[in-house]
Amino acid sequence: METRRTAFPTLQQGDDRVQTGIPSLDKLIEGGLVRGDTTIVAGQPGTGKTTLGLQFLVHGAVKCGENGVYASVIESGEKLKRNARRFGWDLDVLEKEGRLQLVSLQSTMKAGVSTALETVLEALHTVKARRLVFDSLSAHSPRIKLRQLESSSSNLHTQDEGNRESA
Repeated sequence: METRRTAFPTLQQGDDRVQTGIPSLDKLIEGGLVRGDTTIVAGQPGTGKTTLGLQFLVHGAVKCGENGVYASVIESGEKLKRNARRFGWDLDVLEKEGRLQLVSLQSTMKAGVSTALETVLEALHTVKARRLVFDSLSAHSPRIKLRQLESSSSNLHTQDEGNRESA
């Protein structure tokens, strides 16, 4: 008798899952992301990576009681807020309530990666974040050690903005 192995083994039922806020995606990935895992979202510009990251954070803050941080090397907070309003998400309100913090890393990256990471860690602690979107790791991936971010919290999730070139 031949034993077949699946290409993608199912996860254990006891795995703690984190909903993304996209029901069809959560169903596809067995209820959401595995808590504590790092998830990298990659794709060409315009494919919805930033929107996915924002939805992940907004859903976490509004529906799951999990505060979040959006750390961006590329996008300004104002641009993120403007784009979020198209989906009915008011990031200003979430920021004022302490459920979300937008962190611009454009200037801190010039001071060095360790300064940028310290800024992100401070934001995570300030809002007691359980969710993190880092946009974009690929812009500076040779200089960032992902383990530095992962070790800051056992309940940390990252999503990468994707394939943008650094300036």
